[in-house]
Amino acid sequence: MERHAQAGAYGADNYEYREISLEGLTFPRVAVPDGQEGWTGVCLAAGQEHEPLRLLMRPDEELNVRESIPRALAAPVAKGQIVGSLQYYIGDELAASYPLQADREVQKRDALWYLKRLVLRYIFDKF
Repeated sequence: MERHAQAGAYGADNYEYREISLEGLTFPRVAVPDGQEGWTGVCLAAGQEHEPLRLLMRPDEELNVRESIPRALAAPVAKGQIVGSLQYYIGDELAASYPLQADREVQKRDALWYLKRLVLRYIFDKF
C-alpha cells in the first residue's frame, strides 16, 4: 500500500494536466483541381472543437502539433468527408489525434459546367 502512495505522490509532484483549446483552429484550404469550386476548406470533425484536450505531462515535456492534410483532392468531395488529421505528440509519442473534414461539397466538373463557363466568358465577357 505504501508503494502505491509513493507512486501517487511522485505523479502529483512531477506531472500536471495541460488543457489545450481546440476552438478557433484554422487550417489551409485544399485544392480540388477537377472540381467546380476548385478548393475546399478544412475543419475539425463536427463536435470535436468544443471539448478541450487534457494531457497529463511533465513540465519539461514538449507538446508538438502536426497536421496531415493533402495539398489536393480529387472531385467529388463531400461535405464532412474526412480529408486529414490533426495530431498532438508528447515528444515522439502520439498523445491524441483528431480527424479533419471538408467543410463544403465540391462537385466534379462536367459538360454543363464547361458550357456555363463558355457562355459566361464569350457571350457576357465575364469569367
